[in-house]
Amino acid sequence: MKENKISQTEKGALSEASLTTAIPKHRFRTNTDEKVVSGSRSVYIDYLKVLASFGVILSHSLATPLTEAMFTTKWYVVNVLLGMVTPCVGIFFMISGAMVLSSHNSRSIKYLFTRRLPRIGIPFLIWAGLTMAVFSEVGHNFNFNVWLENMLSMYYQYPTVAFWFMYPLFGFYILSPLMKVFVDNSSLKMVDYILGIWFVTNMLFPFIAVVVPKQYAGFFSYLPAYNMIFLGQVFGYFLLGYRLHKAPIKYKSTSLNFTVIAVIAIFTILINILNNKHITNIPVVGSDSLVVMFFAVSIFWAIKKWSINHPISLRVQQFTTTLSNLSYGIYLTHGIVMMFVDTIWGVKNFFLVFLITSLFCVILTYTMSKIPKIRYILLGIN
Repeated sequence: MKENKISQTEKGALSEASLTTAIPKHRFRTNTDEKVVSGSRSVYIDYLKVLASFGVILSHSLATPLTEAMFTTKWYVVNVLLGMVTPCVGIFFMISGAMVLSSHNSRSIKYLFTRRLPRIGIPFLIWAGLTMAVFSEVGHNFNFNVWLENMLSMYYQYPTVAFWFMYPLFGFYILSPLMKVFVDNSSLKMVDYILGIWFVTNMLFPFIAVVVPKQYAGFFSYLPAYNMIFLGQVFGYFLLGYRLHKAPIKYKSTSLNFTVIAVIAIFTILINILNNKHITNIPVVGSDSLVVMFFAVSIFWAIKKWSINHPISLRVQQFTTTLSNLSYGIYLTHGIVMMFVDTIWGVKNFFLVFLITSLFCVILTYTMSKIPKIRYILLGIN
């Protein structure tokens, strides 16, 4: 899912240090990539991982009601919730960038192929295979040869829509040694320059091309074979997460930050409704949206600042860290669990689907995390 060239003042150093806190030993070992500055752990990263994990589950529980009758009370409620959780995928990418590009292990190609990729790849393959098999069996059309063909085709097509997130993540991991060398030997101004190129070519121009009249859209479009899209429009999120992770906090007040979040959330919700009524045409849903990018950045930065001002008790910290460590397993298992809750058990209330799925996934992954070898194979936990 992190030397420090920015802490040139005492305030910067103090801000960076106060972001991290030592975590007591747990009953299972924390992943190396989650270690950050000086062997400590960024508490705010745990907050973000937990928030994004359950946000993704909630967004997927909204899929069915979004296809039902429009402009009813239920439809408006669902769209409000959708607007609130839409930045969660972008936050996940930013978390990955902050963690991986801040890890000293990221320079090692050997570490990449012997530790990092197997830790996420093995559980992904297992749960992807199980998910496709279960979905087919529930639909009464399971065929082993078709299932095997789908498994062998996963390198270019994702097994289910919910797993699309893994493909740019694998791409980022594969390129992480190169990116690590770059960030370690570049000034933050150079990182900002690359982010500026990404922002203009990947976020701003595509956004303008959508909102302007069609006769002007061509000026902001691009030829697919000759463009500056790196790993799709999600590439910048990885580098952006690293940049924000390294940025010092100069002002500890979070009032303005959460106000900005509220304003963007309201704007997202209202515009999404107007888009569905064909009154406006401004993309506000999806990680490739300019609005969603600002939304994700605002949440990332606000939670980082908030974690400094709000130290938590050791017990709450342990609980949050445990959920954070389980987040990858929760993501991998939630598709199967949600299918059982919705299709097999017949739960149709989207909020109950979300609650039951979340609770069951936490219990399931926590139980698996107690089994030494199983937790690595199924969850990627050492």
